[in-house]
Amino acid sequence: MLRNLVSPHLDALLTSGYGSGQSVVRVVRRKLPTLCLCLLLTGWWYPAPRNAAGQGQTAAAGRSAELVETLRLTEQAIKLHKEGRYAEAIPLAERALAIREKALGPDNQFVAQSLNILAALYYVRGDYGRAEPLHRRALEIWVKALGPNHPNVADSLYNLGLLYRLKGDVALAVTCYQRALAIREKALGPDHPSVALSLNYLAALYYEYDDYARAEPLHLRALAIREKAFGPDHRDVADSLNNLAALYIDKRDYGRAEPLAERALAIREKVLGPNHPTVATSLNTLATLYKAKGDYGRAEALYRRALETWVKALGPDHPDVARSLNNLAALYEAAGDYTRAVQFLSRGAEVNERNLALILSTGSERQKLAYLATLADEAYTTVSLHARTVPGDRQALDSR
Repeated sequence: MLRNLVSPHLDALLTSGYGSGQSVVRVVRRKLPTLCLCLLLTGWWYPAPRNAAGQGQTAAAGRSAELVETLRLTEQAIKLHKEGRYAEAIPLAERALAIREKALGPDNQFVAQSLNILAALYYVRGDYGRAEPLHRRALEIWVKALGPNHPNVADSLYNLGLLYRLKGDVALAVTCYQRALAIREKALGPDHPSVALSLNYLAALYYEYDDYARAEPLHLRALAIREKAFGPDHRDVADSLNNLAALYIDKRDYGRAEPLAERALAIREKVLGPNHPTVATSLNTLATLYKAKGDYGRAEALYRRALETWVKALGPDHPDVARSLNNLAALYEAAGDYTRAVQFLSRGAEVNERNLALILSTGSERQKLAYLATLADEAYTTVSLHARTVPGDRQALDSR
């Protein structure tokens, strides 16, 4: 039975990769770790104790069955992650990691895979304190097993870069992104989709700090790679479209931004469904465009839908929820509805305070200072709005 379950994986391993200019030796070397796990699972190879062959075979069969179960758990966790059902995915990923650590040891490459998957789930839930040590441990395993320039090392660097970016540690994030990009370009070639991923996130970091001149060509290159690799209606294409739209909104080039934002939203709704958190990101981008154009009615409807989606998918204390609340506050301020602006700013501040407590309890001193710096503008906006617009409002005065 185990052989029947895993044989398709072996067939795929041994037949894929040819016809692309790669030698048989290179393909087998690249896929050897996965091939070895499949051999373990099928029972074709398992190191039995020297002094107890029969007992070793029995233990091997039980351990193989457990490892087959980790394939199912991992596949299901990834599926739930793609569907935005993160709370359901986490216990599956935790169980897969526990089984692999027990069966394969703490430094095995498949343990590193499970660490990355579980860390990614903690990350999207906003639990950065639990995500970071898992990503760091996975990186150490990959470097030790495969060397510092392997694509798997780039994947871990990319994951850490995402984390540092959200924690406000820009210098570390840039270092991780640039190193990941260099590894991927050298190992995979300049037009590989993984290179596009590195380009995308490095550009996003430049964009956040208003360096549009460096961000735009990276986003355009990533979009070209993805459209060529996946076609025009892929979710990764939508990511690039949305990022370019946001950049053009900030540059006040609304004519270029609107069709990109609309196309990104249409792709995401079709591929992911209307209630996925990534769809909320597109709703937020399009709402920001309408706000910039003065169409507050359309902007409010989209901002509110984005907020509802994020709360449902990520929980009420996620950083994306705080950003959504702040966006609605800015909209109401622009529309002259200062009472509601203060209310939404206060709600956003409460969420950020809860996240700040988590950062302060888990991050380094540098990361703590960096995260505090990212909240400075928001705090200034809150106090300024209170002072300028509703100085006599008791709620505003109490929250200053």
